[in-house]
Amino acid sequence: MSRDNSDWSKTIFRAHGLPSSVKTFEDVASLLVMGLGLGDCSKDYIRVYSLATAQDFTQNFRQLPRSKTSTVMFVTIPSLIHDDPGKQEWRIPGNAPSRNVDDIILDVHFIGMTPLNDVEAGREHLFDCIAISGLASHPFGSWQPKGGPKTSMWIRDSLPKDLSGARAIIYGYNTKLDDSRSFQSVSDIALAFISQLETYSWTLSSARPVYFLAHSFGGPVLRDAMVQLDQRADEGSTCLLNLMRGAVIFGVPNVGMEQSYFRAIVKNNANAGLVDDVGRDSNYLDRLNESFSGASFRNRLRFFWAYETSNPPTVQVSSAQ
Repeated sequence: MSRDNSDWSKTIFRAHGLPSSVKTFEDVASLLVMGLGLGDCSKDYIRVYSLATAQDFTQNFRQLPRSKTSTVMFVTIPSLIHDDPGKQEWRIPGNAPSRNVDDIILDVHFIGMTPLNDVEAGREHLFDCIAISGLASHPFGSWQPKGGPKTSMWIRDSLPKDLSGARAIIYGYNTKLDDSRSFQSVSDIALAFISQLETYSWTLSSARPVYFLAHSFGGPVLRDAMVQLDQRADEGSTCLLNLMRGAVIFGVPNVGMEQSYFRAIVKNNANAGLVDDVGRDSNYLDRLNESFSGASFRNRLRFFWAYETSNPPTVQVSSAQ
């Protein structure tokens, strides 16, 4: 669905594939305007909120050059976006042949891993904190305050300051409910999460310990991933599981959740089974709870469980769609 200009001015974008030579927020804005063809948007109208080095990326057992990722907002929307508002991702061709990366990608979907900070110079990088959001949520927006300006996001802005030595990362995955053709299960999503951890080098000896924040549907995804790793016998899975230290898990449907709102959205779509998996009296959740409770890592990892004491907002389909 297209957005008007006021919507875009409240939208946070992820710019990834930035060259490692980019050092400051001003560098990011200048690169977007001068080096990448967004000349119709002055750098004074680009707000940069974070700049972080991407995780090590391995492909066919070969470590690829590192790039940087930034979160930005536009006061004035570039024509690249304005002229094609139905998209969620835009590719900006790189112009400098000496760069390690060819193109810059702007997106609003935040799928995959998004690092939000680098550990301050002079401080030791002690651990990573990966946040996993819930069903039909946005990987970045679900951690922002509801209503008002969208310039703040506590995992990006506060967590690295409160936890010295921490690198904050959000994980995005597709949990769209309406008009979805996906028939993935929770276990499929958990397997994809494991694949991302492996791809971005958390199986290497140089990787830092990992803690998690998991909200709502993110809880079963995380727990399923841990169980799958525990049931494997390969060295990489053991290494990855040993890096995990614990999690804060809140608002999670361990015994199932009310389905009527979600059922009204998915109707008879292919992803109806995904909603059933986390519903009340779910056989899947019974099996997951049993496997998780008996897993070998339970006594080693530390978990904090939080629950909600008020009714949360429910997902609804807009009448405009």
